[in-house]
Amino acid sequence: MTSPLSAVRSDQLSYKPGPASVSVRLGESTNGKALGHREAYAFYPRRGVFAPEYMPNTHLSRLRRALPLISRMLFGLFLLGAATGLYQILSATKAEPTLTQDAGQAPLVRAVAVLQVDLARPWTGYGTVRAMDTAQVGVQVTGRVVERPGDIEAGLSVAQDDVLLLIDPSDFERRVASLSALVAALVAEREQLDVEASSLDRQLTLALEEAEIAEREYTRAKRALEEQGAGSRTEVDQRLSTLRRTEREAAALDQRSRSIPSRRAALEANLDSRRAELRLAEQDLDRATVRAPIDGVLQEVMLDAGDLAQAGMVATQIIDLRRLEVPLSLPASALSDVAVGDPVEVFLESGSDRRWSGTVVRIAPEADSGTRSIRVFVEIVQDLSIDPDGSVRSVDGDLLRPGMFVIGSVQPSRTSPYLMVPRRSVVQRGVLVAERNSPTRARRVEVNTLFAYEGTFPGAPADETQWFAVAQGLEAGELVLVSNLDDLEDGSPIRVGGQADIGSKGTP
Repeated sequence: MTSPLSAVRSDQLSYKPGPASVSVRLGESTNGKALGHREAYAFYPRRGVFAPEYMPNTHLSRLRRALPLISRMLFGLFLLGAATGLYQILSATKAEPTLTQDAGQAPLVRAVAVLQVDLARPWTGYGTVRAMDTAQVGVQVTGRVVERPGDIEAGLSVAQDDVLLLIDPSDFERRVASLSALVAALVAEREQLDVEASSLDRQLTLALEEAEIAEREYTRAKRALEEQGAGSRTEVDQRLSTLRRTEREAAALDQRSRSIPSRRAALEANLDSRRAELRLAEQDLDRATVRAPIDGVLQEVMLDAGDLAQAGMVATQIIDLRRLEVPLSLPASALSDVAVGDPVEVFLESGSDRRWSGTVVRIAPEADSGTRSIRVFVEIVQDLSIDPDGSVRSVDGDLLRPGMFVIGSVQPSRTSPYLMVPRRSVVQRGVLVAERNSPTRARRVEVNTLFAYEGTFPGAPADETQWFAVAQGLEAGELVLVSNLDDLEDGSPIRVGGQADIGSKGTP
């Protein structure tokens, strides 16, 4: 093939400024034949070659380069539209599958009638076990622990008044002895005051009698001197002096006698104060022996022999495992069914077969608006047995302990009518109901399950023990399918067999 540049004539060459000094116009070849295109070439002397010189119209160049991409995009859109149209045509002309009308080829299934029963709806809640009786045993005096019995260890049982710790009692004993002696001295002083009061009373009586005699003698001597001139002034003065002396003695005795009540009151007050101090000292002496306030199991013992115990420190914690409480969180709608006294079955979340029986003892007065729940308090009483080594176990089996997370099922005493269907009949929130037309077909009904129930009902198959209570979509007496559910769908032809002659899936 001949290159366009090989046919360039000299008259087609022209000089241009820039890197290309020569340009060639190739409108036609030297032999006069059209080349089929028109381009401009420039000669580059340094390189000694001709190269295409692009026209200054950049928009035309970009459009020329984008034409292949645009063509491919238009072709792809065409193919996509053709495929969509073909799919719509095939869908519109597809023949609808027809269900066989041959009842002999329809599967034989088992059906159970929907039951309407009066039932106490069980309510399930969650909670954490806690002890109803617990005690933190604190130290009430300051001193050094001198003894801790060997059987005082965490996990072992203790009885009320058992000795847990013994704090050095010597200081408390000395103070009790000192205060006891002081109280005894005050009691003796009070008794002496009683004796003194009695003696003063007798002395005062005698003094008053003497003063009365002296007064009579003075009066007689004075009258005899003034009326008869008998006697002398000296004798009268002696009688007067005797009278004054007896009066002073009687007044002194009377004053001492009058001070007895106030002295007695002060002595009694001092005695009461010392007795109070003595009681406190005796109490501190008794508190030096730390005892268990309740029956229970030791959770932890924080002090040992040789430790310095400070007043207010916690020595140990005792938990009574016989009476436990579980605050259960139930849906707020359970308030219409649950009442105080309803039985509760408590079990572990781990799936253990162990069950504990309890009773609703309290119900919270207010529901939680955030969680839409209500709290009911369940009391559980355990029968405990204490082994010789001090460990505790439940007579009935496993021991329920505080802190365990449990599930509680409340069995209300109030009943309400519910529609019940076998639990295995519910698949993906729906059941298949047997239509009684000819031929019989299955019809899917959406249901709203309320709760699960385990047990049997009169008139129901004996092997159906797992049930669901449903709220809508069904009526009592309708037949729900319980077999071949994986092979059936809405509208499938079926044959309903008797309950006694239907076996497992697909086997009548």
